[in-house]
Amino acid sequence: MKEAGRTISPMEKTARELVVQLREHGHIAYFAGGCVRDIVRGQIPKDFDIATDARPEAVQQIFSRTYAVGAHFGVIVVVENGFQFEVATFRSDDVYIDGRRPSAVHFSSPEEDARRRDFTINGMFYDPVTEEVIDFVGGRVDLEARLVRAIGDPGERFKEDRLRMLRAVRFATALDYKIDNQTWDALAANATAISEISKERIREELVRIFTSPNRVRGWDLLDESGLMRAIIPEMEAMKKGFDAARFFRLASRHRQAAHGERRSSRPDSFQCARSNWGGDDRGNHGAAALLARRDRCDSRDGPAAHGFQGCASYARGKIETVHGQTNFRRGARVASG
Repeated sequence: MKEAGRTISPMEKTARELVVQLREHGHIAYFAGGCVRDIVRGQIPKDFDIATDARPEAVQQIFSRTYAVGAHFGVIVVVENGFQFEVATFRSDDVYIDGRRPSAVHFSSPEEDARRRDFTINGMFYDPVTEEVIDFVGGRVDLEARLVRAIGDPGERFKEDRLRMLRAVRFATALDYKIDNQTWDALAANATAISEISKERIREELVRIFTSPNRVRGWDLLDESGLMRAIIPEMEAMKKGFDAARFFRLASRHRQAAHGERRSSRPDSFQCARSNWGGDDRGNHGAAALLARRDRCDSRDGPAAHGFQGCASYARGKIETVHGQTNFRRGARVASG
């Protein structure tokens, strides 16, 4: 389906129907968040969130198939036509006490809801009935400028939810945008606090960064901001005098010896690290392999696609911090982004 020169996916068609149903019951309802960013950029959104003035109990009364994933925060999941949609009540947040979630929320207005969000490019609403973008935070201007900018005080945004620092890097990586100077300064100043959030949340963001087509930029942003040092401290020591070319030569020899044939493609970097760096410290071996792959990955495909696939396999595996040392447990490989 096309509308005004833009393709409307089956998921979006269903999301529009949900908005209409909310309107028919006397409520305000808009698309919100990342789907609006994608619509403004002319992309097809992969999912749709809906923001409304309807309270959670009203949402559950209007739609027949729902379940509460965060009713305390005003979020209800609606299941329609095989799709799932988060329908959230407009809200403002109280203070954040754990670097992740607010201590309490207050149902509020669209403008207040927009101003509590993370970045301007994610803070817009879209009215699918009038085809109008509602922008209280300057998101359209920053999309045109290709800029990731925190809403309000960036230091406060990062203190509220530490994961936003990794999200800033992910959006700059995936969209190939610049991070606003004030946002970047606040990110670098708070980078060490990333350890305050769960390893599972960190892992998921790293996987998405390392499997992006623009993964090399993501790596460099993690490194320059101090986030890499905070998450994988072994990397900092290994960067000094690290010879990536030697590493891959050794990796190729290791593979040839292991398989009894001359194959230089896709060397087993982890086993090479283990053989040539000695000991059994899986964290150091993983860090060596990741560092070598960064130095070799200077394109969006070819070696980069395989190289950061290796990075992602370590990131996807469970990251545990024991006495200040990061250990990697290899997990299943993930599809290259």
